[in-house]
Amino acid sequence: MPEDLKRRHNSVGSNEKRILRAVREHSDLILRGVRADLGHGFHLARAALTEEVPGALKTSQVVLVSGPAGSGKSVVGKEAVRLLSSDHFTFGFRAEELAQPHLDSTLHAAQIQTNGATLAAILAAQDRKLIVVESIERLLEKPTRDAFTDLITLISDDAGMSVTLTCRDYPIDQVRASFLQPARIKHAVVAVPPLDDAELTEVETALPMLASPLKSPALRGILRNPYFLDKALEISWSADRPLPECERDFRSLFWRQIVRAEQRVTAGVARRREQIFQEVAVRRARALSSDVLCNDLDPEIVAALKHDALISSPDERPSFAATAHDVLEDWAILHWIEEQNVAAEGSLKSLAAAIGAHPAIRRSYRKWLSELIDQDSAAADGLFVAATADEEISAQFRDDTLVSLLRAP
Repeated sequence: MPEDLKRRHNSVGSNEKRILRAVREHSDLILRGVRADLGHGFHLARAALTEEVPGALKTSQVVLVSGPAGSGKSVVGKEAVRLLSSDHFTFGFRAEELAQPHLDSTLHAAQIQTNGATLAAILAAQDRKLIVVESIERLLEKPTRDAFTDLITLISDDAGMSVTLTCRDYPIDQVRASFLQPARIKHAVVAVPPLDDAELTEVETALPMLASPLKSPALRGILRNPYFLDKALEISWSADRPLPECERDFRSLFWRQIVRAEQRVTAGVARRREQIFQEVAVRRARALSSDVLCNDLDPEIVAALKHDALISSPDERPSFAATAHDVLEDWAILHWIEEQNVAAEGSLKSLAAAIGAHPAIRRSYRKWLSELIDQDSAAADGLFVAATADEEISAQFRDDTLVSLLRAP
């Protein structure tokens, strides 16, 4: 190079290389936790959907990948990283990591020994950068989220930096209003649709054990959700047993066979399995962290739940755990709420005290109410009357109850 150019620039030093390596290693750990296969090794390539993300990033710096729980949002985000990693420096965070007062705190907690300003300067040498943030809706439940604001500021200042956010479909408008519109940053939404008939036919051909449930029109509709379809592979489908007719029935069958494992353990062990599974889910939902300390729980049951891929632990923190997927957490909390309702014996005040004010649990309570109307309309009527008459319950819990009931079909 010309001498004057060499005088103005240095090669990337060992410290900068170490920082970039730490960023990449942290991100690889997050992406490795995203399963892209059904069962053991069958990959359903949704190529057209995956390619929508790079297409949207050509015109928008931020792309929201949105869909219901279990629809495959994270897989689409992971595949987008794979497609773009050849000419982008790619890295990512879980949403909970950005619930910090400053981006520097997030980097420190992720064992990335630098600050936001230095990272921005190092990344400036990379022509194109792609950040992936998993489950951004969880940040709505956090009182502190300035680190994400810092991240959006970095993106706004660097035209070569883009971000893909995975997000459930129900809070998409709130995410846009809270995080993106104030920053005046251009964004696009890629909606993840249910599996279509051609995709289900491809799955049935590759995995013939699903032929029976896929022949039921009601169950076929439920199994258009990729995560539900994957869990259906773990269920024993008997011709002597009626097929589930709704998501609640499917969930109950999964609960008996996979969570409780009634067909292979004693009744006492089955009960402990579901209790500990629920406890892990409720603790994480209350803490709003990526995982929670569980060293006080029965280690044999915890190990069995890990073996069955119901819960998981970070490699570096084996005493911490979380449910293996957001859908499993939803199911565990729904089951826990049903138990709290039975224990409350019709007392809305007792049920409200058990549920508390935790946003993630309140969200599951609203879903539980919508299902209760279909299953037991008289009980739902009783809750409605109690919510309007009981002056001792909080306004927040009353609102959750009445709004959920009023929104139901």
